[in-house]
Amino acid sequence: MYNFTDLIARSYLKYVNKGTKEVNIAQTFFQEYNLVSPDAKAKYIFSHKQFYTELINEIDNLTKRAVHNHHLNSLDFEINDAEDFEEFQKKRLLDHQALIDDFGVTYAITRVNYEECNNAKQLLEALQYGLNLIDPIKIISPNKEIQADDLVLRKSKLEYLKTEAIRARDAHCINDLDSSGLLPNMSSNNVSVHNFNDSQPKREEVLEEFVFKALEIIKPLGGIYILDSLLEDADMKRLNEYVAILIKTGNLPVNTLPFPKLEVKIPFIRKTIHLVYILIGKKFNKEFIQLIHLFENFNKTQQTTTISKFAEDDKTYDDKIKDISYKSKKNEI
Repeated sequence: MYNFTDLIARSYLKYVNKGTKEVNIAQTFFQEYNLVSPDAKAKYIFSHKQFYTELINEIDNLTKRAVHNHHLNSLDFEINDAEDFEEFQKKRLLDHQALIDDFGVTYAITRVNYEECNNAKQLLEALQYGLNLIDPIKIISPNKEIQADDLVLRKSKLEYLKTEAIRARDAHCINDLDSSGLLPNMSSNNVSVHNFNDSQPKREEVLEEFVFKALEIIKPLGGIYILDSLLEDADMKRLNEYVAILIKTGNLPVNTLPFPKLEVKIPFIRKTIHLVYILIGKKFNKEFIQLIHLFENFNKTQQTTTISKFAEDDKTYDDKIKDISYKSKKNEI
């Protein structure tokens, strides 16, 4: 069956990820209809009226199901008030700061800006504790090829997509859509101009998320492999610090110290660091190679060899991970 929700998800992401580039969503909808129009040789065929009616109805359905506070919008969650939410915020900050401190990383945790947050898990948790959003949200799970994680849709932007769908429906040809039409903050009379949040998440918030994920990836290097201890606490904290600094600055600290030889093979260490490299979009290749070569295991290995084998898979990696246990919970997120 043709999936209008996925079409909306793709269009929504194109709109919110536009950066400084103007994106004409009406043209996107117009072109999509031409792929399934009666003249097209496609699996699913739609008349002009049917296509746009279903598209606009689906946008309306998502908009109507958007929530800004579960106390007002839903009976499925425990009701909490503003005081509970403030306590939740304070506890989150303290707990996350304690965890990052245990990693040995110098990093100040900040409050989440939920009006700009696109982390579905964080938003759902906050809503349960009484979060009251200005701009309501609807969370969907599009095709994983569109986005691997759940997608947060904001009501204001959905309403803008609706105006673009109407523009596309009423156009006689694609040239009619050369202008961008209504500006986002004029797409609805029901939403204040101040309620729109087109700015990207703050860089510090994004870095915080990546640092947490990266430290979780390298955690096995500080565990116990069968009966052999890997990095001791002091060395593990130092590795955490190096990785966090590398993610935040693109460089390793000036005065790095080596790490002792571990009782796991070279491919395991290389694979672990490579997973962090993949996590951050394959940036800072040279610096990640230098990080790997701080381990004594690589003393007899040329950096050129590590570079050529950096992306090489370790087929035993998942099995080894299962054999690693941890000395304490202080290195866990």
